[in-house]
Amino acid sequence: MYYSQCSFHVFESVRLRKNRERGPMDELRTADEVAKNLRLSPRMVRKLAQRKTLACVRIGTRVLFRPSDIDEFIERHLRDAT
Repeated sequence: MYYSQCSFHVFESVRLRKNRERGPMDELRTADEVAKNLRLSPRMVRKLAQRKTLACVRIGTRVLFRPSDIDEFIERHLRDAT
């Protein structure tokens, strides 16, 4: 196989991966991602999940967050602040 043929296969597989439908795992966020969005430390995000103040999904040892749960957490705290 020539170089041009190899690179074609690599680019084609990347294109196919980008165009695939997103599954439920694609939407889950890590504690680090949530912490950046909320301007909190990742440790604080994990504490909020442990206290069940912020809903999370546990898969093995990973703690992941759905965007809808993050939005609900923000809305709940906006109402409490006013």
